[in-house]
Amino acid sequence: MNLVVQAPELQKAQVGEIARLAGTTRIETVSDRAYRLRGAVRNDAVGGYCGQRRIDYAWMPEGRRFAGLKLLAMDMDSTLITI
Repeated sequence: MNLVVQAPELQKAQVGEIARLAGTTRIETVSDRAYRLRGAVRNDAVGGYCGQRRIDYAWMPEGRRFAGLKLLAMDMDSTLITI
């Protein structure tokens, strides 16, 4: 499972903490504000951490890319605009 995280003010230390919570060390930079964490283990601690810090996150099956989605619906108050 991959975990994608992004936020306007996302810091490397926060990404490191999210990776620790998700049980992975495989961090890939998508942009200066977005990261993909490969081999992440889904758990509630990630949601709690991200929610408190206003970090957007998405669990993505390995091999799945946002470009491959046919329909994506969300509020647009910066959710994917910065990516």
